[in-house]
Amino acid sequence: MLVGAPYLNLDPEVIPTGREFPSHVQSHHMWTRAATCGLCALWNGTSQGGAPMLVDVHGSMLHPYVVISTVLFGVINGTKITVIASLMTAGFGQWWLANQLHIGRIARVWTSLAAIAGGHLAGRMENGVLGVVIATASCAIALPALFAVVQQRGNRPIVLAAVAIYFVASAGQGYIQIGFTLLLPLFFILAEKTFDDLRVAIIRVSTTVLISLLLFGIFLVPFLHFYPQFYKDVDPTIKSGQRYLFSFLNFVIDDPQFFRVDALGKLPFPNLYTTFIGIVPVAFALSTLYIVPEGRSPAIVIFLALYAGMAVWISTGTPLLYVATVLPFRGVTDFVASIRYPTYISGLAVQPILALAGIGFQRMYAFHWPQFVIELANTARKTRLGFSSNVILILLIASNIGAEVVFASKWTQTARQDPGFHEVLRRFRTDSLQWVGPPFGEHFWSEIATGMNLKMYQGVRPWKWA
Repeated sequence: MLVGAPYLNLDPEVIPTGREFPSHVQSHHMWTRAATCGLCALWNGTSQGGAPMLVDVHGSMLHPYVVISTVLFGVINGTKITVIASLMTAGFGQWWLANQLHIGRIARVWTSLAAIAGGHLAGRMENGVLGVVIATASCAIALPALFAVVQQRGNRPIVLAAVAIYFVASAGQGYIQIGFTLLLPLFFILAEKTFDDLRVAIIRVSTTVLISLLLFGIFLVPFLHFYPQFYKDVDPTIKSGQRYLFSFLNFVIDDPQFFRVDALGKLPFPNLYTTFIGIVPVAFALSTLYIVPEGRSPAIVIFLALYAGMAVWISTGTPLLYVATVLPFRGVTDFVASIRYPTYISGLAVQPILALAGIGFQRMYAFHWPQFVIELANTARKTRLGFSSNVILILLIASNIGAEVVFASKWTQTARQDPGFHEVLRRFRTDSLQWVGPPFGEHFWSEIATGMNLKMYQGVRPWKWA
C-alpha cells in the first residue's frame, strides 16, 4: 500500500502517468462490454478494422486480477487495484520461496518487502507497461510453485503450479512469458539425487505445463490460429539489449537520471532497465555464492544463481540473436526480430537474487556477534540491558528498503486527465458506422475512445494484419 499509494486515489479521471498506459488497458473494456451486450465482447471493433478480442496479447484482459477488478471498479480504477495486487503477489511469492528454502523469519520478511519495492515492478510503470508488471509478479508465484512440484510429491503442487502458470500466461505482452519458458529447464537441476528423480521431475513439470496450457486454451487456440497473419514492428538487431555485465549494474543504481540517458549501452527509456534492489541484497547474495551455508544443498544455490544469471543473459538479446543465426528460417528470424524489448526479462532475476540474499543474511545474522551490556545502577538495585550487535544488520536492510521505496516513488506517479480529451472525442461521434481518426493517433486517446465505443481508423495496437 505504501509503494502503490498514488494508485489508491480511485478517481477514474486520475490515471498513471506512463505514456502508453491508456493503450495497454484499452482491451480491458472487454468486460465493460460483456456486462452490456454479452458475446459481442469477443469482437474488438475499436481499432484498425477490428479483430477477435482473444487473439491480442497486448492486453491483460484474461488475467484474474484484471477480470475481477474491472468488473468491480471499472477499467481505470480496476487497473490501479491490479497494480497494488501485483505488488502484493510479488511479496507473497518471495515469502513463499523463502519459506520453502527454510529461510528465517526476519530474512523472509525482508526479502518479501524488497521484492514489493523493487524497481523491476514500479519502474515499469514509467511507461505504463501494465502487462509486464502483472507478468513479473505472476512469475513470482510460479517459481516457488514449480519448485514445490520438483521437490515434493502429490498432486496438489501440480495443480497450484498450473494455476500459477495460467496467471503468467494471461498477463499479456509476451516478453516475460518468453523468458520464463526459456528458464523452465533449469528446474530439473533441483532433481539432484538419482536419474529416477530426474525422470519423475520431467514428468511432473511436463504435466503441470500441459494442464496450464489446457487452462489457457481459450486464448492459445485463437492466437495460434491467427499468428501467421500478424505483422509486428521488428528490430533484427535488438538495439535495446544491454551488454551482460552492464545489465547487473541496474540492480544497484538508483539515480533516475541515469536511466534517462543512453549510458552503458542503454536506450533512454527507463522502464526497459529499472531493476534496482540495492547493494545490500546483492552483497548478501554474492556471499552465498562464495560459501554455501552449512545444511544447504549446492543444487539449490546453483539453481538460483543460474536462474538469475540466465534471466539477465536472455534480457541482453544475445541468445535470441544466436538462435536466429543458427536457425536462419524466416519464421524463426521474424519471431526473434519481433522481440524488440527483451530487457524486461531481467526482472525475473530479482526473485532468485533476493532468495540468495535471504540465505546469506540468515547465515550472517546467526554469527556469534559481540554483546553490548548497559548497566544502570542506583541505591536499590542494578538494571542490566543487553543486546547483540547484529542489530546493525537490521538497520542495514531497513535502510535498503527505504532506498527502494524512494526509487519506486519516482515512477508510480499519477495525473488528472485533461477534460478536453472527452470534449474532442465527443465531436468525433457520428450517426453512421464511420471510422474516426483521433489527432495524431496518440496513446492518450485510446482508452477514452474505446470506452465511448468509437471505431478508430488508427488506434494504438502493436501489431497489424499482414
